[in-house]
Parts: sequence; C-alpha cells; structure tokens
Amino acid sequence: MVGDWTFYNKQIGSPKAVLYPVKITNNLRFYDQLYKDSSLTVEDYPFVFLSTTIDKPKFDRFQNLSQKDVVSFATNEIHLRFMASNSGYVVFLQNQYPHWYYRNGTVVSATEKAGVCFMAAPVQKGLNEVRFYFKPTFIKILSFFTVFILLFFLVIIFLPSSKRQPFQN
Repeated sequence: MVGDWTFYNKQIGSPKAVLYPVKITNNLRFYDQLYKDSSLTVEDYPFVFLSTTIDKPKFDRFQNLSQKDVVSFATNEIHLRFMASNSGYVVFLQNQYPHWYYRNGTVVSATEKAGVCFMAAPVQKGLNEVRFYFKPTFIKILSFFTVFILLFFLVIIFLPSSKRQPFQN
C-alpha cells in the first residue's frame, strides 16, 4: 500500500513504514509540552470553555460551556451563545490553522492561539455570541484560477485543427 491515514508512508516493496516528510508543528509543540508536563492532557477540558489567559500551556479555566451554549455546529463553523461570568477568552479545542476567524458581535478577526496549539477569541463579561468559522478565501481563489487554466487548455486541445492558425516563423 502506498499510503494510509497514519503519518507513515508504506513504500512499495518495503515492509517498513517511513515517516512522511510533513511536520505538524502545532501538534509537535503540544506533545513536546506534554512530555515536559504530563498534566497538560486535554482530557480534563471540555470541547469549549472560558479561560482568563491563553498565553500559557496550561489553561486557567473559569467556566465550562455546555451543549445548550452551542447554537449550531458544522464542519467549518461553530456558533456559541453564552453568559460569561468574567472577561477572558473562549477556548475552542481545535488546532489553530490559518484561515480560521471569529466573530463576536461586530468584531471580526483571526483567531488567537490558545496554549500550545488551540484557538481562542476574547469575550466580555455578560452575554456573548461568538462564531468560529473557517474561510480559506485565498485557497478558493487559487482553486478557481486552476480550474480556469484547465478549461482554457482543454479548449485549446480540443479546438478543431482546421480552425487553428499554422505556426509561422
């Protein structure tokens, strides 16, 4: 098998699995921190919670959010509505990648890094309506450009040769 869903590549003709030449840096940082401090495990945290600080590997959790605080959830979006007992951050235990944004009221910005590799958005004391969403605009533009180039070359290839101009020196 050429590859599977692990981080290993199984080469044809070789029984040994070889690591892919890809480094998931956020995950590596998290596991490096976990090696140094085994109490960092995410098992102790809910999927979404409020924290007073996000700049340390260990979160200072002050309020857990529950299922009733989730308005909607999709592959590339989570919409939350909750009452915060203090100002701080809502932490979403999802790896922070480029193109993730949040909206809290009228504020729209890129997500902030929480701990080693998760994402967060600032919240104020009181009612907050926060939406985390994935919006890869640049990737979409490049995809449309690639499709346009492909269609252009297909038209050139399948254009009848009688309508083509001969190449002249």
